[in-house]
This record gives sequence, structure tokens and C-alpha cells, in this order.
Amino acid sequence: MTYKDTRNNNAVATYSSAPDLKRATIQGNEQAPLLRHHDHHHDPLPLLKEEDLTSRSLSEYYSKHHSGIPKRTRPRDRIFIVMAVVGLVLFGVFWNLSSSIESYVMPQFPSWLLYFICIVEALCFFVLAPFKGENPFSSADRSWVRQKHYLILAFVSMLCGLAFQFSAAWVDGDLSQILYNLALVQIPFMEYFFIPKTRISKRKIVSLSIIFGGILVGCIPSFERLLRGSSSGVSSDIWYMVVLYIISTTFYAFVQLYQEIAFNDKKADIQEVSCMAWMSIWGVGGYLVTIPLEAVPILNGTRDTGTIAEAFANQRKAFMCFSLHPDPADAASGGCQVSPDLFGGKGPLIWPLLQITSCVGWYICNAYLIKKCGALCPNIVQSCVLLLSAMAFMAPWLVSP
Repeated sequence: MTYKDTRNNNAVATYSSAPDLKRATIQGNEQAPLLRHHDHHHDPLPLLKEEDLTSRSLSEYYSKHHSGIPKRTRPRDRIFIVMAVVGLVLFGVFWNLSSSIESYVMPQFPSWLLYFICIVEALCFFVLAPFKGENPFSSADRSWVRQKHYLILAFVSMLCGLAFQFSAAWVDGDLSQILYNLALVQIPFMEYFFIPKTRISKRKIVSLSIIFGGILVGCIPSFERLLRGSSSGVSSDIWYMVVLYIISTTFYAFVQLYQEIAFNDKKADIQEVSCMAWMSIWGVGGYLVTIPLEAVPILNGTRDTGTIAEAFANQRKAFMCFSLHPDPADAASGGCQVSPDLFGGKGPLIWPLLQITSCVGWYICNAYLIKKCGALCPNIVQSCVLLLSAMAFMAPWLVSP
């Protein structure tokens, strides 16, 4: 492989073409002001200036610009990627558990579980952003170039949250964890339609088919219960709520994919924590609009019809339940589960707080992995999360109450 001076043909740099190049030598004019790549089998390197020759060897220069390892997965990044994977698994398991169980201990307050948690999450992201060297209130973050991405993510995340929150109380925990693997199957096909020049290989189709087959097999016991009209104990499966839950996985898959699209927008240059902060704060408005839906039976966590006035009054009762001082009628009806036999009577406080903590950690780890490795990577890891979550839902200490 040869580098030569484009202005002086006598100056030539030669070195080994081995990937683990250790050294480089310059022959001819050592003051060659400009070197250009002349190997047609490799992508051209950036121009090498004279000061570069005095500060580092050609091998270091080549390693920096054409190492064969993407810039986003260099050794330092790999350490952070491993940490993000571990964090994604831990936070993911706790999030899956808390999001499903909080819907069970507070079934009467689905809208509150959406907007309250979203507000607290947004505050956490805005507080954490400066520690990562980000300023979510900068002119760049307030520009339309970035805000359009934040709004799209917020809107689809809102649809995902609504579909999930209103259906979660009526879908068994083990079934919900299995069904969420559908996102892993959907993302590659979404990439094909939304990302130019993306191809789906036959090998990937076979792999996705195996995953989809595994999901169907895993759902068989739950579908049998669904057909019999029985329940496993934590919640009661309703077929159209199961369908709504499946729809939520489609919205989730698109959010994951669009984050990759947004992070790869070089003009926007979006930063992870600031993105999560704005996405959360814009999502609050959509969740507040859904408060009247709590007047609709099933959607309000009960089989009783209510009024819009009662739905808004229900928000005050939600804060009472969260503070472990519920309205007596809600405690008696099961709308707020504070029985000492159920999580020590502190379920309405423990599980929302656990979800807030796990959500913040999960979103940061997830956004980092998407930015560094693409949308499919965290969802492959998420398959392990869902497996562990499904196993946790089978634990007697968790489901027997």
C-alpha cells in the first residue's frame, strides 16, 4: 500500500498492509507537505499535513482514520457499551416488573401513571444532562432541526405509552413479556422501509422467523387461558386488550428505529440525555389529554362507567393512593391496593418510584446503544431482559399475592 506526495513524485511513504501495522517509514522527501492515498482497493484517507508527520507516525494516523473498527466502537466506547448493556438488562427487568405491577396495584389511575411518571422522568433528564456535558436549553436544542425529532419521538412514544398503560392491567405479566419480543421482529422490516439502502438478508429472515415461532410457542399457555376465560392470578386477559398491547409493541419498535434515524442526522447532532428530556416533556401534554378516558369502563381499570368530572377528580385520588392514604372507597373496591398482605401495603408507592428510577436508567442506556450500535442492538439485549422478566413473573413471591 502506498502514499505519495501529489506535488513531488520522489516522496513516497511505504508501510505494511497488515491490520496490526506497527510502524511506517518515509522515503524520499521527509518534508512532504501533503500525502494522499493511492490504493484503489481502500477508501481514501483524509489529507495528511506536515504537522501530522511530526506529531505522530503514519501508523497512528492510519489507525485513527481507517482502523477497520468504526469510530463509535473503539476500545473506550466498548467499555461504555458493555456498561450500557448491563445497565439495560438490570433497568429493563425492574422497569418491566414495575410497569406491569403498578398497573395492578393502581388499576384505577392509568392516566396518572402516565403523566406523573413522565413529568418526573423529564425533570430527572434535565437535571442529569449537565453532568454529561449537555445543555438541553441551548439554542441548538431549541432549534427546529432538533425539535422536529423530539416531537416525532414524543408523539409515537405517547401512542406507545397509551396503548401499553390502558392494556397492561388486563394482560398477564408473563404474556406481556413474551409479546414484547415482537418489537425485535418488527424493527428490521421497519429499517427496510424507513432507512434507504437497507436490505434484509435471507439469514436475517430465517433468524426472525425462529424468533417469531418462539413467541408463538411461548404464548400458547396464555392463549389457552384466554380462550377458557381464566387468569393466572395477576391480571385478567381480555382479548382486545391483548391486541392493544401488541399494537403498543409496534409503536415501541418505531420509537427505537426513529431514535437511530435522529441520532444519525449529522445536521441535528442530537445528544442522548437532552433528547430523552425533551421527548418526555413533550409527551406530558398528550398524556394529560387522556384523562377523560378514565370515564370509559375497562380503560379506567374497572368495569364501571364514570363521568368526565369523576375522571378529573380521580387524579387527586391518585396522589392520595400514591401517598398511601387512599380514598376509602378506592381501597375497598381494589382501585388502590394497599392491603398489608400485598407488598406490605406500600405497592402504590414502591412500584411507581421503581419505575421512574428504572425508566431513567433504561432510556439513557438504550439511547447510548442505539447511537453507537443501531436500533437492533438494544432490542437483541432486550430479549434477554424479557426472558428474565417472564421468569420473575413466575416467582411465587411476586404473583401469589
